[in-house]
Amino acid sequence: YFVEANFTLPEAVDGQEVTVINKDNGSISILGSLGADNIALTGLNSTVTLRCFNNVWYVISSHNTNIV
Repeated sequence: YFVEANFTLPEAVDGQEVTVINKDNGSISILGSLGADNIALTGLNSTVTLRCFNNVWYVISSHNTNIV
């Protein structure tokens, strides 16, 4: 997904992966059922790749992203 505002992850099936890419200069929050408390894409072209397991999205990789 290429996003320019806060983004809510879709419902998924186990094993599904998504990559979210920030197309804005500002920080964007990733919302949904996450395996982390907070994920923020902190600037232009920052990314996070997530995989779903048991209806929870877990971080697989990231670039220029704050994960708490």
